[in-house]
Order: sequence, then C-alpha cells, then structure tokens
Amino acid sequence: MHSYKLRMWLAFILIIALCWLDYQFFTEGLKAHLMAPQKRRIMHLLLLCCITATGYWGWYRHPMRWIKKLWVFLYLITIFLIGCIGLLQWQYQLFDHNVLDVIFGVRIFFCSPAPFFILYILGRLAGSISPTKQ
Repeated sequence: MHSYKLRMWLAFILIIALCWLDYQFFTEGLKAHLMAPQKRRIMHLLLLCCITATGYWGWYRHPMRWIKKLWVFLYLITIFLIGCIGLLQWQYQLFDHNVLDVIFGVRIFFCSPAPFFILYILGRLAGSISPTKQ
C-alpha cells in the first residue's frame, strides 16, 4: 500500500473519531444539553479545526494536489463563516432560527466524515478518467 493511502485511511478513521466526539459530547449527548451554550459552540469550532487539520494531514501526500487544496479551502471558508455568524449572533442576535438551522446543517455536514469520503470518491473518479489511463 502506498504511504499516502495508509495516511488517508488513518485520517479517515481519526475524522470519524473526532466526529463521534463532537456529536456525542457537544451536540446530542446528555452532558451536551447541560453544558453552557458558549462552551459547546467553542468546542464545535475547535473540533472543526481538528477535523480540518486531520484531513489536511490525510491528503498531504496524495498525488492529486487539488484535493488537498479543495479540502483546505472548503474548511477554512466554513470555519470563517460559522465563526463570523456565531460572533454576530452572540453580540447582536441578527439571525432568525431559519438561518441558524442552515448554519447548524452546514456544521453537522462538515463535522462528519462525508466531505472526506466525497473527496475520496471524486479523486477516484478523476483518476479513472484521466487522459494517461486511456
């Protein structure tokens, strides 16, 4: 097995573990509902940053460099948007529940293994249709 493939699978397993931690302890677990909302939100962002770093580490040696760049771009934009909207909501309560529900959905998606798996599938598809494999 190529070193980048092992690294990818290890990253995928670590991302699953981080997602489980986020969901179990800061989203739906019993203790999550007893925790202060600000502490939960900070932990969500911290775990999102950990998932970003883990994914970057996993994609780091992949031969298709665009996958790593896309991973970093999507996660940095997501962290920035969630952070800004969270700060604005905390300070000024600008957003209604519909907007906050969309942000919640975005956070849940990016705090899941789905983006990593989707990029893996895209990489496989791009590799199977590349001109050098005809």
